[in-house]
Amino acid sequence: MYPRLFDELQRTAMDVFCDSILKHASETYYSAALFTSGERGYVVDTVSTYEGLKQVARKYLTMDAYREEWGTLSRATDALKWRPCDSPYHVEFAHRFDAANELLQAIWNSVDPHSSHEFMSTCEKIDETFLAVLREVRDSGIFRRNVVFNL
Repeated sequence: MYPRLFDELQRTAMDVFCDSILKHASETYYSAALFTSGERGYVVDTVSTYEGLKQVARKYLTMDAYREEWGTLSRATDALKWRPCDSPYHVEFAHRFDAANELLQAIWNSVDPHSSHEFMSTCEKIDETFLAVLREVRDSGIFRRNVVFNL
């Protein structure tokens, strides 16, 4: 785990998720996540609500190809539910992760780019850090118990 990254990301994630809950107080959350790339090159926020999901599904259903494929709002929401990039709140507060992303960049700058072992070890430690932050958010109780936390 990376302690400095953990501290920064924990503060940022708690602030961002609290602000999201306040901003969308009338909505029902089903997912909260830290979103990153396969290379763990950045981290941002993403949350999903049932209301946002229906909004996006309705938008997709205005397009012929998706209307033909899914046909109904129910099938569209099923198809879109676990696609965080389609949430209207995906990366809503991404700019607030700048300090955490600078720490991530510093971590990667210290890794030998020719060592697959070092790359995999770094990914594992970053994942540990992200997951520890998500556990802290979950355990804080800011979200309802049935919200799924993802990385």
